[in-house]
Amino acid sequence: RNSKKSSNDKLALVDANANANVGTTKEEDLVVGKSQKVELNQGKDDEDLDKIYPFLNGSLRPDYISDMPIPEFVKSNLSLVGSSELKELDSKWKKQNAAEVEVFLGRIDLIREQTRMVLDAMKPSKN
Repeated sequence: RNSKKSSNDKLALVDANANANVGTTKEEDLVVGKSQKVELNQGKDDEDLDKIYPFLNGSLRPDYISDMPIPEFVKSNLSLVGSSELKELDSKWKKQNAAEVEVFLGRIDLIREQTRMVLDAMKPSKN
């Protein structure tokens, strides 16, 4: 298993007495200890977002973005975005995925055509 923890394995904890803003990432507002911890949750579970917006979730796959921490950052904070914006993004990702499938099929057609040409060229001529 990857040594990095997934967003599901992590809890964002803040010191209840630090008057930290919800969603802040300032180091002094994050607490690793067990005392006075509050889980930051905007009411939307990651799994629910995965089901409601499957194409948007697909945008967070590692093959879209290499070793950058963006997918984990976005996924852990996606619940902060309004549902109408999430729906719009999901629709855009659905269209993007369809366009990529079209390109992929075009590549397969070219590979088939090229392979057929090579195979035909390898056949002995009847001259």
